[in-house]
Order: sequence, then C-alpha cells, then structure tokens
Amino acid sequence: MACIGIDLGAAKTMVVGESGEIVRNELGGHSSASLVGFSGDERAVGEAAVATLSTNAKNTARIGERLAGNTALQAHRSGGAGFSAFYAGQEQNIADDALAASLLRSVGELARKTFKGVQATALVVPCSWGEAQIATLARGAAAGLEGGVEFVKADSCLRLAYEKRHATNLEKGETRVVAFVDVGRCSASCVVCSFAPGASTVLASEALSDKSFAGTAAIDALVYDHLLTKLPQGVAKPAPGSKKGTRLLNACERLRVLLSTMEVAKTTCENLGEERDVPLELSRKELEDVAAPALQGLAHLLERAKGGAGMVVD
Repeated sequence: MACIGIDLGAAKTMVVGESGEIVRNELGGHSSASLVGFSGDERAVGEAAVATLSTNAKNTARIGERLAGNTALQAHRSGGAGFSAFYAGQEQNIADDALAASLLRSVGELARKTFKGVQATALVVPCSWGEAQIATLARGAAAGLEGGVEFVKADSCLRLAYEKRHATNLEKGETRVVAFVDVGRCSASCVVCSFAPGASTVLASEALSDKSFAGTAAIDALVYDHLLTKLPQGVAKPAPGSKKGTRLLNACERLRVLLSTMEVAKTTCENLGEERDVPLELSRKELEDVAAPALQGLAHLLERAKGGAGMVVD
C-alpha cells in the first residue's frame, strides 16, 4: 500500500509514489495522455486514446484541456463547450467529471498494480484553477479513485519539493529566494518562494489561464490562424474540429517544438488537401511576431510575481 500523487495536466497525466517513483503507463512511458476516446461500444483511455486523435477526433475528449477551461483552442476543436460522442449505438453527452473519472480510474489502476494498493491520493491542481474546476475534478475523483483524496495547489507542491530535495544544504542564517516558472499547455504560473534552514514560505504566486494567452495551446492557436493565410492555392481552409483541422493543429505544435532548436522549421501536414500532403514552413521570427500576445501575457505574469515578492531584478 502506498500514498500517491497525481498531476492531471492538460496534455499528460503523471503519477508518482511517495518515494518519488514514477508509475509507468501500459507502454512503459512516464506519463499517460489526458485523453478519453470512444469508438463503437469501446472506450479508450490514456495512451490507448492517442491513435483516435487523427482517426476519430470528434469522439476523443481532451479531458485535461477541458478541465483547464481551454478557450484558446476552443475554436479549433469540435464539440464547443460541451462534449458529445457516438458511443454504444447513440450520440451521448458526456460530462467532464465522468471523463475525468475514466482517466483517474485508469491511472489509479496502474498505481495499484505498481504499489500493490493505494491508501491515499494527492491530486495536484494548477494555481489558476477556481472552485468550479476543482469541484468538477472532485466529482471525477470520487467516482474514479479509491481511498482518501486531497487536493493540493501546485505552488505548495513546488515549495515542498524544493525544500525536501534542494534546500537541505543551507547554512545557518542563509536565505535563498527561488522563482519557479511553469508554462504548461493551457496555463502559466510563477511562484516565488523563500527558503531558510528548517523553514520555507511562498512569497508570491501568480497564474494565468489561456484567456490571457498563457500556455503553449494559445501559441499553437495563433500559429494555426497564421498558417491558414499561407495555405497553397487550391487547398481549402479546414473546418475547426475536423480531421484536417486537427492535423493542421498538430503540425503547428511540431513546428513550434522544432523552432526551439533551429531558425526555420519545416513539416508536412498529411491529407490537408484533397488527397494532398501540404508542406508547411515557419521561421523563428514569424513565431515571435505571431506569438507576441502570448509572450506579452507571460511578461505581465512575471512582473506581477516579482512585484508581489518584493524582488528587484537587475
């Protein structure tokens, strides 16, 4: 029996034991996709649902993004504010707490197999989440997890983790101030903590949801709209949430990742045209210009955190 921690992220969900051991998914990876897919009478969860993103996007729920309140990509996803899927012979509306329960039940079972049982679970929630989001996840946890469940904000997790692993070598009278910047899929946060021998405190904790152009999802949405203006002649703009639209959105993510290591990135979006693969290209300068609203939001976040902690940075 063990106590575990679950971080249900917008893109990936990770589970760890109290010793820090990572619970591996069914394929041996360190995390599970935050996805639930439906096909016929079958339901695929986690890594099993990854393949359905390109073949059955309409019936695949990105539950991590939905819980995060992902408005940045809503125009590029199917389903709007609610989620419906053709499942068990009929079109069904499926609530977010039910989707969360499916994912938590799946990763919880992996943890039970790893540790021969789970006594209690700590669920990490982003600093930007409000009461309604936590309540939705709580209903999912009640249906999907066994044992006691406690919700912990991410800023407290960062403070405790650093205190345990990195602040043990502080000299008497020494104080160390650390800023943790986390840019996730649908949110960004900056937590400033002070550490001294035997004590630690959160000086400032600021967070943005994607409504403020925070997170990589907002950048991908901006790149998507930019690439629509660059499609070759004869290639129609894909409908939001369609298979072609999903392929283009995935290509935007690939280009963004490639540009972290090169000045110009290239990729191919398969079947974006009628039986036609479309080459796509994006420069780092283009990305900087297109992503300016997101970068401005991040800059404001860091300024607020710096001011809240009373920091002066040269």
